[in-house]
Amino acid sequence: MSNKFYGTGNLGTNPELKQLEDGVVCNMRVYFDRPVPVDDGFEDKGGFWLNVDAWDKLAQACNDNLSKGTRVTIEGTLIGHEWINDDGAKQASINLRAKRISMDITVLKNQQ
Repeated sequence: MSNKFYGTGNLGTNPELKQLEDGVVCNMRVYFDRPVPVDDGFEDKGGFWLNVDAWDKLAQACNDNLSKGTRVTIEGTLIGHEWINDDGAKQASINLRAKRISMDITVLKNQQ
C-alpha cells in the first residue's frame, strides 16, 4: 500500500549530507506546524517533528540551498522503522522520504 505526505514546515537542523553505498543522502529534521488565524496573524496550534531524508540529486540540492529555519514544503512517502533498543524494548519511528522539496519564497526578503 502506498501513502503520500504533503506538508509545510521549518527545518530544525542544518541538512547533513552523507555518502552511502546506496547513494548520497541528506538528513534533516523538520517541524510541521499547524498555523491557525488569530487577530494579529497566526498562532501555532500544535504540530509535529519528522526526520526527513532526501536522496541523490535532491540530497545535494538540499545541502546546497537549505539551512536551519528555512520554510519548506515537502512531498514524499512516510516510512515506518522498528528496532529493539539496548534495553530490549521495541521502538518505532516514522520518517519522511522526500520526493520533492520547495522553499517558501515569500519569506526570503524577510531573511535578508
